[in-house]
Amino acid sequence: MRAKHEAGTHNIIIDKAQITEDFFILRTGLAGEILQKYVNYGGRIAIYGDYSHYTSKVLRDFIYESNKGHDVFLLQPRKRQSTCSPDRASFRRIDGKISPLPKSLLNTQKRRSK
Repeated sequence: MRAKHEAGTHNIIIDKAQITEDFFILRTGLAGEILQKYVNYGGRIAIYGDYSHYTSKVLRDFIYESNKGHDVFLLQPRKRQSTCSPDRASFRRIDGKISPLPKSLLNTQKRRSK
């Protein structure tokens, strides 16, 4: 919630490496508690990183269902192709499909040069 109020944003993107592994052990309830609280306050969140080493079917189902929604995205970065627009990130989803990050999660305003 701090990011929402201090930076004036409703959307955040987090590198998976910055999150404790307990977050991805769903029986701890940590992921559900944090994500639900952020969504309840009107925020959307994308967590990008490598999820390929997880074998839990429950976690894979959670990731798949989250990516089908509009508030929580758990995405795997893909290698940038030379034809990819630099201001448009895309990710390989856990189900193998390639998906652009929703424009609403990206700051598409270009900074003005001084």
